[in-house]
Amino acid sequence: MAKAKPELSKLTYNQLQQLTDMSYRKIKSLLADEGIEPVETDGNSIYFDPKEALPVIFEAQGFRTRPQEIGDDSPLDRPDTSEILNPAIQSARLSRARTEKTEIEIAKLRGELVPVDDVVFFVSNMITSAKSKLRALPDRITPVIMGYKDSVEAKEFHRKEIDRALIDLREYNVEDFIDSADPEGDAELGSATESDDQ
Repeated sequence: MAKAKPELSKLTYNQLQQLTDMSYRKIKSLLADEGIEPVETDGNSIYFDPKEALPVIFEAQGFRTRPQEIGDDSPLDRPDTSEILNPAIQSARLSRARTEKTEIEIAKLRGELVPVDDVVFFVSNMITSAKSKLRALPDRITPVIMGYKDSVEAKEFHRKEIDRALIDLREYNVEDFIDSADPEGDAELGSATESDDQ
């Protein structure tokens, strides 16, 4: 048995919610503020003309549905209202946005995406650690270098100490970062990288 297509020449609050992903209260408030009156009511539902109701809702969501009042009224300023008012297109956009959101959440759970704040925190800690090690070098190696009679030996010792600080930077452990940034112990969900030198 074929499923009957919904009547879209008039829309209920529920249908407006489904098409626009906006709450009942917000829709009711917007339509009342704009003076949009129902075109029909029956015992259970209140119906609105989609050509009046949808532009109001879409403009509240940040979409332009009418030509700009300032400037020229050229055809370039006018959006294609047939696309904006087409419930099938709006439903497809909503479905695509929900799919994209789900894909992003799955990628986060797999550890393929990391929040920007976490990356900034990790890189800041890594740079701070390297900075403190490099700044400590003069205090730590000056007494040792002063004991060398040969400048070549002193330079070689100095170079080895710098290399040691750089190796520590290269071996900065991502797992330590995950453990400190994830107090609930969900680190198993993320992917950890191993150091390059092993």
